[in-house]
Amino acid sequence: MNALQRHNHAILRKHIFSPRIVKSLNILPNGVIKLDDLEWQDYWDGCSLQSLLDKLFVSWHGWISSWFDRAKLNSYVYDYFCLLETGLAAYQSGEIDLRFLNKYSGV
Repeated sequence: MNALQRHNHAILRKHIFSPRIVKSLNILPNGVIKLDDLEWQDYWDGCSLQSLLDKLFVSWHGWISSWFDRAKLNSYVYDYFCLLETGLAAYQSGEIDLRFLNKYSGV
């Protein structure tokens, strides 16, 4: 690996095992990766369905901190689809607006 690759690898590695949500990834003209991220709570601020979000956080963080163990992935996927299903129903009934549905579907 050259110096740029090592630098970008370190940036990605630091974030991939962090309990933060990456909002965007940009590659600068010099080839360096720049990530824009937020704390979990800041990303979800104002969203309803808090109990489902809390469950999703526990399973998401458990999956990340386990170094992406497949057994932990099952809980994360299940909790995500529970949130998505409930979010879709809430959107269809007018309980939430499209902004929140976009966040729920973009996890």
